Amino acid sequence: TMRTLLPELRREHASDTALGEDLALLEGQVERCRTILREMVAFGKAQLSQVPECTTLDGFIHGALERFQLLRPEADLELQMDDDAGEIVLRTPPGLRHALLNLLNNAFEASSLNQSQAVDLIAHREGDWLEFVVRDHGPGFVPTGAPAALGQSHKLTGLGIGLALAEATAERLHGELTATNRPDGGAQMRLRLPLAVVEARDH
Repeated sequence: TMRTLLPELRREHASDTALGEDLALLEGQVERCRTILREMVAFGKAQLSQVPECTTLDGFIHGALERFQLLRPEADLELQMDDDAGEIVLRTPPGLRHALLNLLNNAFEASSLNQSQAVDLIAHREGDWLEFVVRDHGPGFVPTGAPAALGQSHKLTGLGIGLALAEATAERLHGELTATNRPDGGAQMRLRLPLAVVEARDH
């Protein structure tokens, strides 16, 4: 209803510049709400309909990166992954690829704030955990409006739909998602998942 009424109001009050600017702002916010709702619905459907697929970590990562490069062809992506980690066979849970894509997309947008297109992805095994580290080259992560202490990690609830969905996936898989400002600039998101949950034991 709002998407229908706002353009009509703008036409009816075309001579009122100040009101027109406010209505244009409202239209943009309504469209943003619509996009967020669509993404939440799509995420929910994916969680309900998908079944885990068995693939190597290398195959999973490159499949996700191909999709990311289609979404962000201008991104300058650097991947770091040990060969032994790439051979791990995953029982890929529903929503994991979407969560990783959200982190990569957020990192690209953060880098863009510093006129950079660089995004780094590190995938490795640490003991009984599988870790995905996404690094940006942006201004750094500021969760509360105050400068974040370097090296300090923060939970991400309520800090954007993409991050919220990624954190929901992490929690559902008994993992965690944290954000850290890097001493050399930019921020990094660390998604840690227990191998006991995501690794295919019998394949």
